[in-house]
Amino acid sequence: MDEGKKIVSLLGFEEICTKEIFRESFNYYSILFNIDTWSGLPSYLEIKAIDEMDIYNWLKLLNIDFKNSVGVHKTIHIRIMGLRIVGRFFTEEERRLLKR
Repeated sequence: MDEGKKIVSLLGFEEICTKEIFRESFNYYSILFNIDTWSGLPSYLEIKAIDEMDIYNWLKLLNIDFKNSVGVHKTIHIRIMGLRIVGRFFTEEERRLLKR
């Protein structure tokens, strides 16, 4: 992580925010499933697909009501919830629990 920051800094990039996320990703053909956890937020499932019908079909297979899903980018959703994205870091206790 530190080496990556040095490289992009040397390329002239300016750091505008830092945040920490725990992500587990699974792929099934052209569908990508991410389980994301941010500090202070409940974990959530993100489904990425070529078209909306694929997402709808997977929600149905997973027995998730489409009406309860959110069709916006996660950063917008987090802002709608009234929370900040920038500067979100896990506590040592959260890191310990995530490593189980």
